[in-house]
Amino acid sequence: MDSGIRLEHFGLLEQYGGAPWTRTADQVAARDRLREPYKATKAWAEALQVKLFPDGRTDGRMAVINQGQHFSRYTWWRIYPRKSSPHELAYTVGIDCSGEFIVKLDTYQAAAPVHAAYVAESGPTIAASPFAAVMSAEEGVNLSFEALIDWSIAAIADFYPGYEELANRIGLAQTRLRLVIDPHVTRRQLDRWRAAVLEGSIARKGIRWVPDSPFVVRVVKAPDGRIRTELGHDPSGKNWTVEINEARQTGNPNSLSAVAVDAQGRSYLLRQGLLRKNGETEKGVSPSAFASRTGLTPVNVEVSPTGIERAWFLVAALEEKSDLIRKMTGRFVRACALARSTRSPAPTAEDVGYRLGADEKGGTYVIGSTGPQDEKIVSRKQGFVWLALQERLLERDIKIEKPGHSLGYEVDATVKRPGKRPLLIEIKTGATAADIHTGAGQLHLYPALIPAIAGHERILLLPGRPHEDVVAALAKLDIVVFTYDPGIEPDGSGIRFTSDFLELAASTNMAIEGRVICTHGCARGT
Repeated sequence: MDSGIRLEHFGLLEQYGGAPWTRTADQVAARDRLREPYKATKAWAEALQVKLFPDGRTDGRMAVINQGQHFSRYTWWRIYPRKSSPHELAYTVGIDCSGEFIVKLDTYQAAAPVHAAYVAESGPTIAASPFAAVMSAEEGVNLSFEALIDWSIAAIADFYPGYEELANRIGLAQTRLRLVIDPHVTRRQLDRWRAAVLEGSIARKGIRWVPDSPFVVRVVKAPDGRIRTELGHDPSGKNWTVEINEARQTGNPNSLSAVAVDAQGRSYLLRQGLLRKNGETEKGVSPSAFASRTGLTPVNVEVSPTGIERAWFLVAALEEKSDLIRKMTGRFVRACALARSTRSPAPTAEDVGYRLGADEKGGTYVIGSTGPQDEKIVSRKQGFVWLALQERLLERDIKIEKPGHSLGYEVDATVKRPGKRPLLIEIKTGATAADIHTGAGQLHLYPALIPAIAGHERILLLPGRPHEDVVAALAKLDIVVFTYDPGIEPDGSGIRFTSDFLELAASTNMAIEGRVICTHGCARGT
């Protein structure tokens, strides 16, 4: 069996690599032909992983045309020696326009300090790198697929430093965790987590709203005394996105939730990626589907004495402050919602924004906001409005989603409308010039960053109506203003949305293109 890579593929990479994508007939033909070596590269990586790293994983994308809308100069696919390996460092295989087959250790989406450390280790060229191997196109195309795999294995055996040592040198060493088997320690840490989650929450209709994340939670005591914690985004409590429950046998790898500790004794709450079916999804989510749909990477957990290996994901770092525990928990709940979604997201681990740090770096950190001092208050207000909006729309069988981007940008809400353009909604807790500037910018930035929402109708939801000149100016930017009544009730129950807005979200006959919608029920032309 041959490798599927031919000399003509190198010629196409040399001819078109780096050229802007203009969709001419010859470019379309070249793109279609270059998909062949991409598929061959993927097969090469997958076979190498199975043979050399049976507990690992592969990843990549068919990027004949890259994100900059240019022809790629190379093909490549990533191989990780373990499922829990940091996504920033991988073995890669591929061919490039210089006419070479290449196997190497390489960085992927690494932070600047990590990449700089990598370059210092690898040197300025691939040929001189101590953890790279090249073979000429003429020699490589004459190898069988099996011989190409054997060459790759032999090349990797000569790499120095190897994967683990290089990860250490460039600052990617992972903290290794151990599951806690003491039931008293586990109960104490779960109590700490629940207390942090519930701190500042508001009781509504038998459940509690956590407005600064936002999500809803219900704590239930089972007949056997174990505590079940249900989390999600449905304020009615009918459907829960994920449950984090005390295990019948602490530390059992078959349990879906666990507490783990690192070498310094710091505690973490973990959850497997397996999600059971609920009222919103006809079937559950497998651990592999969870990882691929959320972009999350499992943390590095010691295999249990039984030899059973599971993919564990970080819910929260339990040594952190309460607000940070809530923030991390809220992001995990959103990741679970993303995993249950039928759309096709492609986030990366940065999308969730937390990472276990190496021991010398002092544990965890979270990529947080850099807003003003009253950010927490604003966040709580925003959370109340979001949860109230979710509640009102669910009463009409309308579900909202919160798409995000791997750089950390997150949409407030999108609403699908059968037969009509979906809505993109940005919520503000004030109607000042700064609020309007920010909201308008977000409504244009997000569609540019997230292609899936590029064609959505843009809605700015404010607690008060700005001057009509501002409303008209926003309409020229394809942004329609609606208002809501923020109320005065401390539990958010006084928040009200206009019938115009709710009817629009419900996909009635109301049209908004080219018109300014008035929140008291009338409409006038721009």
